[in-house]
Amino acid sequence: MVKINGKNINSFFTISSSILALVFVLATAAFAMTKDDDELNSKEEGLVKNFGSLSLKEKKATSLTLKKQLKQRANKGNAEAQDTLGELYWKEKKDDKAFKWFTESATRENASGQNHLGMLYAWKNNSLEALKWYKKSNDQGFKMAQVNMGILYYNEKEYSKAFTCFKKSAKRGFAPGQYHFGMMYDDGPGQQQGLPKSRGEAAKWYTLSANQGYTDAQRAIGGMYLVGQGVNQSYEEALKYYTLAANQGHLSALYEVGLMHAKGYGTAQSYENGLKWCRLAAEKGHANAKTLLGWTDENGHCIDQPFEEALKLFSIAIAKQNVETQKHLDFLYEFYRDRMGGSHEEAMKFLQPCFFYTYKDQTAQYELDQLLGKSNWYCTIQ
Repeated sequence: MVKINGKNINSFFTISSSILALVFVLATAAFAMTKDDDELNSKEEGLVKNFGSLSLKEKKATSLTLKKQLKQRANKGNAEAQDTLGELYWKEKKDDKAFKWFTESATRENASGQNHLGMLYAWKNNSLEALKWYKKSNDQGFKMAQVNMGILYYNEKEYSKAFTCFKKSAKRGFAPGQYHFGMMYDDGPGQQQGLPKSRGEAAKWYTLSANQGYTDAQRAIGGMYLVGQGVNQSYEEALKYYTLAANQGHLSALYEVGLMHAKGYGTAQSYENGLKWCRLAAEKGHANAKTLLGWTDENGHCIDQPFEEALKLFSIAIAKQNVETQKHLDFLYEFYRDRMGGSHEEAMKFLQPCFFYTYKDQTAQYELDQLLGKSNWYCTIQ
């Protein structure tokens, strides 16, 4: 989960999909539209739908255009326009203006506005007001409000109430609710209050959510397949779900897909494909991806690199990771076999499900030396 002010609020900042798929429809007689109005709404819809893919400069210009058009309607009392205007201001971190328009929208009984106002109160650590507005929104059938109530209860460590909210949402087939319900089975804090823990149930609900296209769930079930928790271990399934999330722009998934291609997990090993995905992650700000690519100098500034140079540095970095992983697994093997009193078979059983592991295998070191231009002879100790 994402942490803000020390609280886990994953999906809490999934600002409703209206900012991505808004259709400005004025259906009341007081706002009867002309043909020109319809054309203008179509243009606005296109701007909103493409907002996330725009450059910073384009976003600024688009935001100004949208705000000008929305303000005209918002000032006339259109609750939907008020809600969307609040979203734009919130994305710009102008909380006071966002609060004004969310309040205007919420008091006009707009369910999305009520949900957003609850989110803003929760952001300001006013749980009572947040819960009040979530309930109003939920009573109107706004699905995300019930999930946000669950997140609020979770943050307040009222895990049983959170469990109930997520369960109701999940049973209704709502993807974010299914994901968070899965997390309740997968997570630790809830078990302190007697809630069940089941990796299998977590995987079940993650899968239901993932198959609806929910990116956090796609990444979560991908991780379970990667290590074989709650499901049979499968690099191919892990890569499948990670890729689904990455194709929707999930930052961590972009990086993880890159690593899997570079290391040959679930697909043919390819530094080139690994570099492609890790570059996408780095461009979106993933810190580990930027470090792995050597994109930052000592002051943290990005460095441009020709492709061939980038590929060489990336390949070496991945090879070094593989060497360190091999050393770590060798240590775990010896620790489990010798110090924990396990046998060779038990130690291998402990390690084998998650890794193509061979004890004292020098393949990773050999690959690194080849990339560094060294030539050495190795023998594998059985």
